[in-house]
Amino acid sequence: MTQADSAQALRMSLDSDPTPGDGASVLTPLPDGWASFCSKPYRHQDEDMPAHWYATPPWHVDTLRLNRGPQATMGLEQTVHAPTWQRLHIEVAKQCELYDRLIAEEGG
Repeated sequence: MTQADSAQALRMSLDSDPTPGDGASVLTPLPDGWASFCSKPYRHQDEDMPAHWYATPPWHVDTLRLNRGPQATMGLEQTVHAPTWQRLHIEVAKQCELYDRLIAEEGG
């Protein structure tokens, strides 16, 4: 079961304060092709571990590294994560910017 299956856990992860000016709300979808999921909150050694959001891009980072080299793809991640949906949007936007720059510099 993912956190999305639990209304209370989902509400907890979405209710935290968004970064001012990020433009994302709890209803804002990720860009086309991005997949996302949320972990379930759990307790670990007397510490509550909150839910966390994760997203994967529509491109395969390892293939890009093989084709373009590790220096060209520095900063690209196969999975990004954040404590809130709003923050996840910021992390995804950073990845999209890096990817777009890579594609532009390499000529597609």
